[in-house]
Amino acid sequence: MIAACPECPARYRVEDAKVGPRGARIRCVKCSTIFRVAAPESSAALDSSGVDPAFSEFDASGLPARSDSPGNCQVVLATGDDESVAGALQSWGLGVSIASDGAEAMLAIQRSLPQVAILGVDLAGINGEQICEVIKRNESLREIKVILVAGDARALASLAGTERFGADACLARPELLDNLNEIMREFGLSLDAGGPAPPPESDLAPPPPSASRDGLDEERAKAERLARIVVSDIALYQAENFERASRAGTLVEDFRIEIAEARQLFADRIDERVRSERDYLVEELMRVAEDRRAG
Repeated sequence: MIAACPECPARYRVEDAKVGPRGARIRCVKCSTIFRVAAPESSAALDSSGVDPAFSEFDASGLPARSDSPGNCQVVLATGDDESVAGALQSWGLGVSIASDGAEAMLAIQRSLPQVAILGVDLAGINGEQICEVIKRNESLREIKVILVAGDARALASLAGTERFGADACLARPELLDNLNEIMREFGLSLDAGGPAPPPESDLAPPPPSASRDGLDEERAKAERLARIVVSDIALYQAENFERASRAGTLVEDFRIEIAEARQLFADRIDERVRSERDYLVEELMRVAEDRRAG
């Protein structure tokens, strides 16, 4: 069910199981109003008066927020796995509207005109690719930035041709949270200080020679992200084989088929000048193996 604060535009997705038979009381995160929500089977309206200890009670800070006010919604989120992503976005001070399927996402986008839409490619009804195509073909919507989210690296590889959909970024679901802060900043959203802080300047690796002059920094970052996605997928879905090959020192040999497939993906999506600088895939494979051994 959706619980709407009576004093501000905030709305929250509440699991029916959390609401007792006599309803619940919720404290709004945005304005601190305490209001009641009726039990699912009850027809009672929302009421902000009184407090009954027999009611279930919880703070809305633990609930995925929905924000249907055009001025308060910066991100429409519909990936099928939204709570952790919504929590991160809200911790950065961004208004979020969560949609449960493609039709609801399309409606939220048209109603609230967000700055960013994060869409799963496997949404029910209208999938993320179809929504992206609608957005980019519609003059009133095409400025909205679109992130398409695939289930894993293999599914992401199938999006190599999404240029026709106009997606601004494509990520595998396991890598979404790791890259979200950086992408939001690239999209020009101002994030609150509560979000993940960038590393101190002294801790940043020096750029490759002439990186500031050749205009390929963004392409290098893209290559690093893609390598992380591929290796993360290998380590996650072939964990036992990964550990065994890591101990034996045969990672490159044992995963030669996966590496060959990933190299084709790199050839399709990464500038040849960047690919020729270093072996992003093997470096990331070794880095992850070393981190796991150290851990």
